[in-house]
Amino acid sequence: MGFDKSEPRNHSIFFWGIVSACTLVALIPVFHDYFSSVTARRVGMDQDAPGNVREEIANQRAQLEAGPMNIELAIDRLAAGGRNGSAVMPRVNDGVGVPEEEAFGTLGAVDGWSGRPNEAAGEAARESIRRARAEEQARLDAASAAEAAAAAEASPDVAPAAVVRPVLRRPLREAPPAQ
Repeated sequence: MGFDKSEPRNHSIFFWGIVSACTLVALIPVFHDYFSSVTARRVGMDQDAPGNVREEIANQRAQLEAGPMNIELAIDRLAAGGRNGSAVMPRVNDGVGVPEEEAFGTLGAVDGWSGRPNEAAGEAARESIRRARAEEQARLDAASAAEAAAAAEASPDVAPAAVVRPVLRRPLREAPPAQ
């Protein structure tokens, strides 16, 4: 059985550590130059892009600006109020009491802010809101007609039903003795 009784190679470990550190320090300007060139290339993409790409970018920005809520305004509201702010709070948009324009104005997420808006989903959501509003209005009309019929049946000659008072189930307090 053999054992290694030689001294540790401290000198070679120290040498290669120094060489590695010097190499990294020497590469710092190379890394900075690479980062600067890549950043400049990405920033300059808008100016150097062909005409059709510039037009597409302009169209997409115009769509973001022309939505139900301006994208910059939405970002500002979300930043100011957080997720509990008014920018993202749900609102009732399908009741009879809500104007139709306001109900349809809340469908921005369904229509989409992308370059290709989902027009079929937006129209389906609008039709669903119209149908729900019509059903609710029919229910309200039927309820008011039933109330009117019940009021017409009751004539003013008939006395109203007697009011029954509930019976108290607790014992009465005794009066204090007279002095």
